Amino acid sequence: MKRPLIIPPLFHTGDAEEIRKATWLELFFDLVYVAAVIELGYILTDDVTPSGILNFIALFIPIWWSWVGTTFYANRFDSDDVLHRLLVFIQIFAISSLAINVYKGLTDTFVGFALSYAVVRLILVLMYYRVYRSLPRARPLVRRYMTGFGIAAGLWVLAAFLPHPVRLFVALLSIAIDFYTPLSPRSQELQRSLPPSPHHLPERFGLFTIIVLGELFLKVVRELAGQISPLSSWLTGICLFIVAISLWWLYFENIPESKIRWAGRSALVWLYTHLPLHIALTAFGVGFAKLVLVAEGELVKDAYRLLLFGAVAVGLLSIGIIERAIYDYEKREHPWMEFGLRVGGALIIAVVGLVGGNLPPLVLAAIVAGVLLVQVVGNIYFAPEEAAEGHSHAA
Repeated sequence: MKRPLIIPPLFHTGDAEEIRKATWLELFFDLVYVAAVIELGYILTDDVTPSGILNFIALFIPIWWSWVGTTFYANRFDSDDVLHRLLVFIQIFAISSLAINVYKGLTDTFVGFALSYAVVRLILVLMYYRVYRSLPRARPLVRRYMTGFGIAAGLWVLAAFLPHPVRLFVALLSIAIDFYTPLSPRSQELQRSLPPSPHHLPERFGLFTIIVLGELFLKVVRELAGQISPLSSWLTGICLFIVAISLWWLYFENIPESKIRWAGRSALVWLYTHLPLHIALTAFGVGFAKLVLVAEGELVKDAYRLLLFGAVAVGLLSIGIIERAIYDYEKREHPWMEFGLRVGGALIIAVVGLVGGNLPPLVLAAIVAGVLLVQVVGNIYFAPEEAAEGHSHAA
């Protein structure tokens, strides 16, 4: 029997969908964000001034939010029929245009960036219109999404044809509306009647975390390709690789396989703290490459030292906050001690970054690697016994 070409959007909500996995289309959709994150990294690579960092963050937010919007739609309503696939393919094309225009997205290529983002959001509105027609139960929530996201997309189109700096204020207003739409009290109330699929969403955010961590390796390999590096650079790279592994360990050991308290504020904390985490991991990739490239006998430039240590500190603190939002985190034997370990580690890293200007790259890398290794050892020590038994049985 042939599969129907057009399938109305389906409900994928609540515990009944706990075993649901990411689809092949979602994984294909993620690939274009690899290019977008790499291009975002180049902004920091070339400009680590406060204005360059602000520019990087300002452009990271709409790209991240475009991924979140489509991910939440697929989490609740994905039918993976022909029409849905065509709409996603159009989004992929528009996101590719976002990636092409992001490097100078607030200046020379703003028009292309703004119109590309508007297309991504308008396609999302069309997806929700299909839900509005097919699923009466979802109409109150979907109507709010269509209105808010549609207004925000329209403001991006308007901004594309306004002079600088007015267009930047209009774009900022659009982002504010985009974020407020699902955060408004009425939207929160309606969302509780349509809770997300609890396993699928953490998996999707875990996959995006892999994307930003993968940017680290692409950045380092590109910077070092064809060069003959001294032993000190290799040792520095090994220490920073330990940092990357430790961040991966802390996140994926504790977060993607855990349930989230969708009924309260914890869900919002869990979701929106991923934004500074993903920003920090991307910035860490840039700082990693710059630290390894420092010539033997020279010191790290202040800007790159502060970038790397600040990124690791924010990333570690973000992981600690996300852990606190997990449903079963309180079941751990000493949850507040673990959170204190994250906060303490982040503070140590931040302080060393601020005062370590006279330390050579290898010493700086060794310090941050040591702090992160302590985090991993603490994570192993505080792990619940039932979790350890589960890993043993799985093996």
